[in-house]
This record gives sequence, structure tokens and C-alpha cells, in this order.
Amino acid sequence: MQISVKNNIKEVTKGLNSIQRKQIPFATARALTFTAKDGAKYINKASTKFVDRPNPFTKRAFAFLKATKQTLTSTVFAKDVQGTYLKHIIEGTTRNRRRGKPYPVSASKGLLDAYGNFGKGYSRIRSAKKKKNRFIANINGTEGLWERLPNNKLKLLAGFEQRNVSYRKSFPVFELLTRFVQREFTKKFQRSLSNALRTAR
Repeated sequence: MQISVKNNIKEVTKGLNSIQRKQIPFATARALTFTAKDGAKYINKASTKFVDRPNPFTKRAFAFLKATKQTLTSTVFAKDVQGTYLKHIIEGTTRNRRRGKPYPVSASKGLLDAYGNFGKGYSRIRSAKKKKNRFIANINGTEGLWERLPNNKLKLLAGFEQRNVSYRKSFPVFELLTRFVQREFTKKFQRSLSNALRTAR
């Protein structure tokens, strides 16, 4: 995601002489880095509002890359693992059903973690499947992990996706970050520029 801050810098640096202007790249890089660092923290904290019962791993999904005087670019991004599942609610995408590796979408409490999630997903199902009288099958149109009870009745432990699943865009990361940058960057740039001018030689 790219957000331009050129107008902010132009407004703050009006009236600087040529010597003072040499400090602009350094101050800009620091301000961008501080903004991205705080922006990542802000989005991680916001996940508790937009993600259903996020676990600690999800709450640490976003990180940042520092800016330098050469790049003058700082980045907030979702880490690879968390990004694979958060992208669905950030972008409003479709998750395609995977052949041979069904994804559980409902389950009994015994297969869920403390946050109501499947934890490691299909690996948890594989572990449960190893127990006696448990098996994966499609019974009466419902595919999932089943258990045969002592009375010979069947109990559905986990239901699998029957089709591709479409998600609505419910975690507005880009909009939240844009407003955060607009609110915070100028203050951080002014502070960084003041420090740079004060310590410049």
C-alpha cells in the first residue's frame, strides 16, 4: 500500500534555506519509519474489533519495514502466514475448496482452541481422525469428520466446505492506515525535522 506524504512535507518545509533543506531526507525517513511502526501497532490493535476472537498470533500479524534516505519508503505489511487467511476479510476474496485437503468450517468444541478456531486447521482434523471409530466421509450430502457412537449412531464432529467460500471485505486495513498516516505523519515529520535541524553540523 502506498500513501503519498509529499504535500505534508512541502507545507512544513516552506521557508527553509538550502543548508536546512539538506536535513529533509533524513527527517522524512525517520518520520516514515516511526509512522509505519506505530501504524503496524495500530492495525494489530484494531484486529480485535474487526476479526472474530483473534488469537495472539493474529494480533501480531502486521509488521513494518524501515525507510532510508535513499528509498524514502516505509511499509506496513501482513506477515506471510497470517496474511494467507486475513487477506480474505481485508480484500473480500474467495477461498477455493481444496481437493484432498478439505477445510473444516464447523466442529464440536473438542476440536476448537480457546478462541473458537481450528488452530492448525486440517492437521487438527488428521489427529482427531486417528482415534477409534472416527472417519472422514460424505454422508447424506454432508462431508466431514464423523464418529460412530457405541449405539451405532453417527455423530458429525467437523463439517467441511462443500463449495468455494466468498468473504465480504470486513477488515478495512487500507482505510484505517490511510487515516492513521494522515493524522500522524505531519506531527512526526515536524518532530524529526526539528531534531535534525538542532543537531545538524
